[in-house]
Amino acid sequence: MISTIRADFYRLFRTKGFWISQLLLIAFIFASIAGQTVGQVGVNLEDTAGTASDAFAMDWTGVISVNAMTSMMQLFVYFMLPLLVIIIGHDFTKETYKNILTVGVSRTKYFLSQYLSFAFMILLQVFYIYMVSFLTGMLFYGVGEGFNTNQIREWLFTGMIQFITIMAIMTISCFVTYLTRSNVLSIIIAVAFPFIPVILTIIFPHTKWLRFFDFQSIMSNPAFIINNAKETSQVTITALLTIAILLTATTHQFKKMDL
Repeated sequence: MISTIRADFYRLFRTKGFWISQLLLIAFIFASIAGQTVGQVGVNLEDTAGTASDAFAMDWTGVISVNAMTSMMQLFVYFMLPLLVIIIGHDFTKETYKNILTVGVSRTKYFLSQYLSFAFMILLQVFYIYMVSFLTGMLFYGVGEGFNTNQIREWLFTGMIQFITIMAIMTISCFVTYLTRSNVLSIIIAVAFPFIPVILTIIFPHTKWLRFFDFQSIMSNPAFIINNAKETSQVTITALLTIAILLTATTHQFKKMDL
């Protein structure tokens, strides 16, 4: 498993698409903080989510820059999609995984090693966004008030919740990849899925459990994560159950596939 994970990282760091996506990510954060702009993608149910720019209509600092950029986490998911293709999709769609399986690696170990590599890179990406946002904001506006250990703890907690909700969406795409052997379809699912629960909630407003699958709105609202423990825990548990169920389903699907 360790050798498979090492091979995943080797291929990732030697892929131009990965470095291009990282440069675009840095450029986007730099431009957004320099222009003090905040944007959103998708459908939002909460009134507070509809006027993202107004929420940060104040003198920006390093701290404010982090809060502003992480409120756009649903947009940053798009910068993470190359990781899905490079780590999960490449070997599978090219069928090069057969070479690994023929040397005695079990299908379960192969899949879990790829998934762990992918999850670790997504985790790094989330906190990489925090770090780049803070350093860029500090460069332009200084650190600002409120930067203390409590703020760091809030960022760590918020970042972990965002990581879990992102992984719930990405795990759905992993399942689609193994089900259809299509990178294109898995990316379409990653882009489209966040809209589905929101639209269904609008159509069926009395179906409260649908809100638990609204991962997009949670990951893009750090203040909500900090101040609404009950709702945040409900969505987080739903995300973890989604991950567990789909990991099991993907493993089962892979085991019964013909090489």
